[in-house]
Amino acid sequence: MTAKQALIQLADKLPDERLRELVNFAQFLASQPAAADHRSVGDKHAHRSLLGIWKDCSISDEEISEVRRKMWETFPREVG
Repeated sequence: MTAKQALIQLADKLPDERLRELVNFAQFLASQPAAADHRSVGDKHAHRSLLGIWKDCSISDEEISEVRRKMWETFPREVG
């Protein structure tokens, strides 16, 4: 029996809520690099680059400034 067949056989026994969890986990696994793609712990380049992590996100300078203003407006100030 292959791993795929074993998984299907086990999935047939699960209630719907657990099946949804299984689907979510399978989607997570599918989005990760294969085990062979992972570098060893001793490899000096073991970390994946974060360059381009925000390439599909469109946050404007104005939005960043607005969030900064909101964050700093409640920051405690020194009273001298």
